[in-house]
Amino acid sequence: MAARSLRDPWMGLAIPIAIGGASALVTPVAAPYGLALGAAVLAVWAALRVAALKTRLHEAEAALEREVTARRAIERTATDQKQRLKMIIETEPECVKIQAADGTILDMNPAGLAIIDARCREDIVGKAAYGYIAREHRGKYAEMTKRVFQGEPATLEFRLVGLRGTQRWMETHAVPLREPDGTISAMLAVTRDVTDRKHAEENERQHRAALARMLRALSMGEMATSIAHELNQPLTAIVNYSRGAIRRLQASQGSVEEVIDSLAIASAEAERAASIIRNIRNFLSKQPTQRETREVGAIVRGVMSFMQAELRQHGVRSTVTVGEGLPPVEIVPIEIEQVMLNLARNAIEAMAGAADRDRELAIVTRGDGNGGVEVAVSDTGPGLPSSENGDVFEPFFTTKPDGLGMGLAITRSIVEAHGGRIWVERTSGLGTTFVFSLPGARAG
Repeated sequence: MAARSLRDPWMGLAIPIAIGGASALVTPVAAPYGLALGAAVLAVWAALRVAALKTRLHEAEAALEREVTARRAIERTATDQKQRLKMIIETEPECVKIQAADGTILDMNPAGLAIIDARCREDIVGKAAYGYIAREHRGKYAEMTKRVFQGEPATLEFRLVGLRGTQRWMETHAVPLREPDGTISAMLAVTRDVTDRKHAEENERQHRAALARMLRALSMGEMATSIAHELNQPLTAIVNYSRGAIRRLQASQGSVEEVIDSLAIASAEAERAASIIRNIRNFLSKQPTQRETREVGAIVRGVMSFMQAELRQHGVRSTVTVGEGLPPVEIVPIEIEQVMLNLARNAIEAMAGAADRDRELAIVTRGDGNGGVEVAVSDTGPGLPSSENGDVFEPFFTTKPDGLGMGLAITRSIVEAHGGRIWVERTSGLGTTFVFSLPGARAG
């Protein structure tokens, strides 16, 4: 800029001097001086111009050198980061893989190769991931891949089958890999082996089922008198109507229609007795612990139907109110039946001493406002002291003289294993209300 500012004044002087020198040709005596002065001014101007250009050139060279140095530093940093990332991935103890949209494996770290029983990358790279996923989980894996390539992170548990037939439970967390322009070029998935956790969960389920069967057996022992009474009624009716039909036939008395009616009633009572025995057998049987999608209302009605004999024996009136439009739940049916049985029997026992008021057991199913279901079990017993509301779910806590204190503890364990919770709801009057929640079944 300094050279540029000097250039213009000198040019302003050089031009008139040059013109003056040219005009001095008319005056021969002054001509040499005018020309010399003009040439000197032009020479100085040219020198300043060259100096300015050199300065700008040096500045440009310095700027270029700085830019090249900075770019090299960025490239070195990127190379270092790439090397560190590669080292981290290579030494990562969990499986890290890069996968294309069609399922083709583009790369996998050594830990992943070991999990899948591969000796080298060539055994895996370029092949479809679906070949190593159990058949029943391939559909869900394809859905997860589709979501990731739509830009969403996703998580999935699936069973993996290695090259040697080894089966493992895996949990994968996948995210999209994007190019600088934002397009998704691949899926990056970090997958861990959760086989031990799945086995522990299965063992826990089996343990809970064993405890539930034990409690059911104890409950059946306590309910034996009521069940015997229930069976005695149809059996007595069968005997009476059968004997009546035999007497009519032997004495040739009564019409054929009357004999048929007696035998029909006896047959119906036999069916009733068989139904009672069938319910007892199903209730005590070792049923599978796989989760099923069920309606809570059907579970509640089934348990209450089974308990009618005990309710009548204790003079308890029961009502079941099932809310409309409730979502289905994913449960182990026999375990939720045990939860209902524990809560209902506790309510019946709590009302045993309530001789001065009606004994009512009310069960209500309703939505929880979060896509799940709540079940409230209310009685008209003496209620719980407020200080004991939280303690009742602790193992070995009991308010009964001969109680084990395990029923509500197991109930809480079952509910929490299903992703729900259980609590005591405060009521304005006498009685106690236990409420437990269950999350709604996942779509698909």
